[in-house]
Amino acid sequence: MASIWRYILAGLGLAALLVGIVAVVYQTLPHSASGPDLSRSKKTANGLFVASFEPERGDIRQGELQSWLLTLKTAAGAPVEGAAITVSGGMPQHNHGLPTSPQATDYLGEGRY
Repeated sequence: MASIWRYILAGLGLAALLVGIVAVVYQTLPHSASGPDLSRSKKTANGLFVASFEPERGDIRQGELQSWLLTLKTAAGAPVEGAAITVSGGMPQHNHGLPTSPQATDYLGEGRY
């Protein structure tokens, strides 16, 4: 009977050890508390400009081509005239780029493209 209790205690000890290891591994993994950045307005890395974008029609329909307006201003709020706009992007979590080749087609005035 004493040998059965030894096996039970050893099993419980191993289970506790495994739970502890899993807890330590989970706590040391990097966690993103806020999730992905979904903001539509952002300062450039050097802080000189602010870029904002919005859908041209107001509603977003999945699976359809969209037209978006980009507004580019200086950090002080002045519109940026005649900027050269290059568009790139993708889905890093899915490891692929965009399915189309978006491009800025026209300057609409007041820093809007």
